[in-house]
Amino acid sequence: MIFSQSIRLLSAFARHPEAALQLPVLDGLRALGHSASDSLRLDPAPIAAAVQAALPADIRLIGVAPDDAEAHAASARVPSLSERAAQSLRIYFAQLASPAGLFLDLAPERISQIAGGQWLWQPGAGLLQLPEALRSGMQAMYAALYAERTINADQFDRALVDLGFYAAAANDADRRRNAAVADAFREHIGGAADGERMAIRLGEFQRRYPGVYILCLYLALDACVQYVGFDVGAAYRSVFRNLRC
Repeated sequence: MIFSQSIRLLSAFARHPEAALQLPVLDGLRALGHSASDSLRLDPAPIAAAVQAALPADIRLIGVAPDDAEAHAASARVPSLSERAAQSLRIYFAQLASPAGLFLDLAPERISQIAGGQWLWQPGAGLLQLPEALRSGMQAMYAALYAERTINADQFDRALVDLGFYAAAANDADRRRNAAVADAFREHIGGAADGERMAIRLGEFQRRYPGVYILCLYLALDACVQYVGFDVGAAYRSVFRNLRC
């Protein structure tokens, strides 16, 4: 199946963008609507600075150079898979505050922790710059869902219109159609209330909502689904309560 093949290729590209020079990887990325050549032209230095500024104070981006990671290896511990996956979710939300670009590699195995509770994140070199309308639309969508402990339904509806999931409702039939789409989307990305846990399953999501960055999140967390559900609303609010910028 072309989509599942593309997902595997996307995982490889997130870690090793030089793989984009291989034709199968290019084809797989095109199937996801992503330009590998655009990513290879992105400068990682300003993206890393912007991402670090957007991350919560307890998460440090240690870069993609192996020697940077090795400097911390002696003091780092390896938390449980579910602990690291929860940090992947926080990183996903935080990176949306970086207009300069973001790192695609959200895999939990790229995350460790040192004394004092500081999290270290060493992503692969795959980069992406979201179109501004998409980035701001995703921010608005998640804010509607998670900024408070109840969903702002009107804001969520406007965000889905802006993102192109459906047109603004002109009559009752449109409203029913839009509500069905919104409910289905909400089912896959979680609720607002603290303690409302959801299992993040790639297979269920990919059939409805393709998109490179959100698929990277599902790809990263899919392996954890048999162990843990995610309190997505609490993860979002923990990020935006603690942003330094």
